[in-house]
Amino acid sequence: MFKFNIVFFASVFLIFAIYGISLPTNNSPIGPCLGDMCMEGYECKDNLCYPISLNDTNIKNSVSKTVGPCVNGACPDGYVCKEDSCYLEE
Repeated sequence: MFKFNIVFFASVFLIFAIYGISLPTNNSPIGPCLGDMCMEGYECKDNLCYPISLNDTNIKNSVSKTVGPCVNGACPDGYVCKEDSCYLEE
């Protein structure tokens, strides 16, 4: 059994080394943006959703959050349209 484990892990290591399979990192996109928007905790760059760094998250959490784009210059009640995005009215 011990010999099998060594062979298995060596095989996996070689596959990663030879084929250059990269593991996802904090800078890897999770998928495409939908309407130039991503889910909470992600931001749209080059039409792909990337995780927001911890420092950016702290800054953005202290600022009014956007709920989406303005529709014909209008937003839902309690929100205001700024730069074609709806923000919580302060």
